Amino acid sequence: MHGLIFINGTDWLVYHTGNSGLSDTTIEAIEIDNAGRKWIGTRYGNLAKLENNAWTIYNTGNSGLPGNAISTINQDKHGNIWVATSDGGVARFDGMNWLVYNDKNSGMPHNAASDIAIDDQGYLWIGTLYNGLVHFDGTNWTVFDSDNSGMPDNWVGSIVIDSQGNKWIGVYYNCFSTNSGVVKFNGSDWTVYNTMNSELPGEVIQALALDSHDNLWVGTGNGLARFDGENWVVYSSELPGSYVNAIAIDKHDVKWIGTNYGLVRYSGSDWTIYNKDNSRLPTDNVSGLEIDNQGNKWIVTYDGLTKFDNENWTFYHTGNSGMPTNQIDALAADSLGNIWIGTLLGGLAVYREGGVILPGNTVVEQKPETQVPTDFSLLQSYPNPFNNETVISFSLPEKCFVSLIIYDMLGRQIEILYNTTLSSGDYRVKWDARNYPSGTYLCRLQAGQHSATRKLVLEK
Repeated sequence: MHGLIFINGTDWLVYHTGNSGLSDTTIEAIEIDNAGRKWIGTRYGNLAKLENNAWTIYNTGNSGLPGNAISTINQDKHGNIWVATSDGGVARFDGMNWLVYNDKNSGMPHNAASDIAIDDQGYLWIGTLYNGLVHFDGTNWTVFDSDNSGMPDNWVGSIVIDSQGNKWIGVYYNCFSTNSGVVKFNGSDWTVYNTMNSELPGEVIQALALDSHDNLWVGTGNGLARFDGENWVVYSSELPGSYVNAIAIDKHDVKWIGTNYGLVRYSGSDWTIYNKDNSRLPTDNVSGLEIDNQGNKWIVTYDGLTKFDNENWTFYHTGNSGMPTNQIDALAADSLGNIWIGTLLGGLAVYREGGVILPGNTVVEQKPETQVPTDFSLLQSYPNPFNNETVISFSLPEKCFVSLIIYDMLGRQIEILYNTTLSSGDYRVKWDARNYPSGTYLCRLQAGQHSATRKLVLEK
């Protein structure tokens, strides 16, 4: 069941170590699964799941997670969550049980995994930083490296899989080897494309993307290239800068390219360049791109986040929004229109114009401010006792920061219903407790200097 939370007075939520289950404020990976659950991987702390405002934390001490440094997260067609770590191998989690694959108990050649791609059969393709490409079909492991395959080097940066099942692998240019480029593997044959044997413009592979026609778009340190399987087309003079950091393709097959000197839109015939002089971009170095369900472009720079709706630009930073820091490491858009922003040392931020929507709880009513309450109050929920759902009512005489949190009788935090700034007014919030066992719970409201607690009795 999906409801919504209406956030009055602010469009931002920020989760950090003080108000959530996060134990680290540097977010490296965000995955939103088919059920809308958010999986957040941190650089040093843990894997966190956010479901219906409840946090579940997985780390090496309380679960089968093999390492606390998360590099990427992916979901397979069966709903399993696959987690790649930079120090402990790869783990599969089915919601109940963990299976860990590392260099001691499986065919994983090394515990530093850089990327995970899942093909149509549900088989895994795992990139490592030192030992090549790994294939796992659920039973058998196969390692492809520079000694036993057409892989030119063993540092895998990125993997994409086209509609024909071909794997396209971006091989790092690194200090130990110059054998980099793009590799195609069709299941039997390997083809390596580099600057010596093709028109690939650069050895530093920064981004890979596939369009609706299975054309491969390659961002390099020396320009952009398109490959249709036979012919290369190189774009360099069309770009404002040669270093391509990111590529995103919208539902109209328009290409959006982030470079070190601006954002580029390519319709297939026309090129448009956006930079700090002709748009709201705060700086020209575009490091990341995300396109949401409405077609809005979310552009990451070192100075914050910029939204472009094809007409209007909006720049968000710490000085004018709820952004906890301007440095962004991960970005994801969910089906409800929320943008999930993983920051460097600032935690996880969520933004939606008009109010963040989170599944599981519904504001039934927020009365207009024609009659501003004179006193702070938290009323007893109704019904109480209740079966599955109850409504919590409270009043605010002035605008203030509000936290409304559910605890169990052991003092453990169960759900965060509110954790943001609210305007004065009367609020009624529905708590959906169907996923929790019968028992007594505590609802605590903290609003500015005021606080109150009520008991909630769940009977099923």
